Amino acid sequence: MADKDSVIMNDKIRALTVLLIDENGKNYGEISVGDAKQLALDKNLDLLQVSDKDVPTCKLVNYGKFLYERSKKTKHKKDPVIKGMRTSYSIDNHDLTFKHNQVRRFLIKGQRVVYSLILEGREKGKIQLALSKFKERLTDFDDICEWKSPNIGHGRRKLTISTILHPKLNSLK
Repeated sequence: MADKDSVIMNDKIRALTVLLIDENGKNYGEISVGDAKQLALDKNLDLLQVSDKDVPTCKLVNYGKFLYERSKKTKHKKDPVIKGMRTSYSIDNHDLTFKHNQVRRFLIKGQRVVYSLILEGREKGKIQLALSKFKERLTDFDDICEWKSPNIGHGRRKLTISTILHPKLNSLK
């Protein structure tokens, strides 16, 4: 109800009676709009309509503070972070261990990871071997994540096998 364009407050409230809630959450019950407006004036606050039912619910608020708090909530929402990890078919064991440690660290933090295996050149002819190697590599993370069947993306020069690793909730520290 409290969009920037559709805010109904103070003299714009058309109902005869309203359910009134003060700034501390105290419920005044059903009272006339005139009494609610007078109470708002006495407390130097605004009367804001928060629901539009048979008897509208109104709240006593400092409208400037209300707008500030609402904008603060919308600005600081964090988008879920999805990390990516790309490996090649013929990666060295040390490099693979290093990358797997990074993936494990991301999953423990609760972040999702897109795990990809890239095939280039002649490696593109070994799709079945690559799929088995991909699934074998993902078994390292069975204790802390869940994953679905891999997707295979065909490109002109590269072939990508990828899946999203979702952290298990009970394994997070």
